[in-house]
Amino acid sequence: MKKNQRTGGNQIGALFQGETGRRNIVGAIFALIAVVLAVGVFISAGGDAVLPAGRTLLVISGVVLLLIAVQLVLLFFVFGEDTPNFFRYDASTGKNMPVERITPDIVSTRMDIYFSRISQSKGQLWLPGYLEKCDFGEGGRFRTVAAYKMLLDLAEVDTEGGWKCFSACAPATVQWIADALRAVEPTMMKDVLFIKAKFGADPSKIRACLKKNEPYLRGRMTQYVVSNIKLFDGVK
Repeated sequence: MKKNQRTGGNQIGALFQGETGRRNIVGAIFALIAVVLAVGVFISAGGDAVLPAGRTLLVISGVVLLLIAVQLVLLFFVFGEDTPNFFRYDASTGKNMPVERITPDIVSTRMDIYFSRISQSKGQLWLPGYLEKCDFGEGGRFRTVAAYKMLLDLAEVDTEGGWKCFSACAPATVQWIADALRAVEPTMMKDVLFIKAKFGADPSKIRACLKKNEPYLRGRMTQYVVSNIKLFDGVK
């Protein structure tokens, strides 16, 4: 029950995050103002001193205000998904695909595009201090997905070059990934940090760990994106 309550809370909170969230807040404020005015008008219409003609006019005005409030809710919360979303936007249609269609492959491919924007190569991401200088969007919204993707690439692509980059990276780089995932993957990241600290440049232990958990990483990365989809509004 608590899990469902948290999920519902996350979905409601997501309506007010990012660029679309700010627009939704404005719409909600105006809709609330219209409702408050409508209530005030209806109360005034019930006054004894109001003439029948005036009462009719006030009731009509109140109804109009309620209709405006409904239109605002529909515009901003139901039909207002015209802002491109990084993981939902389909360039071929110029529209956002349904959230249900987001797959691990789509998330992975989109993050490949994102990495190409912030680095010349994926190996560059592992250089000392590089991640700290990268722009991961407003509020660091891409940071957690980027951390998942970096680990997933090690496990999924599994090239010697990739593991050499990991072996040569500074402890601070692994710590950056751990911090980015701490809230969602506390146990796994503690294990990765421990293995990295204990075995140093030998990546065999982490390699086995990540390869074993490749499906898990793909699923968790996708779940994070879907659960926080509104964070990525306004980016193509």
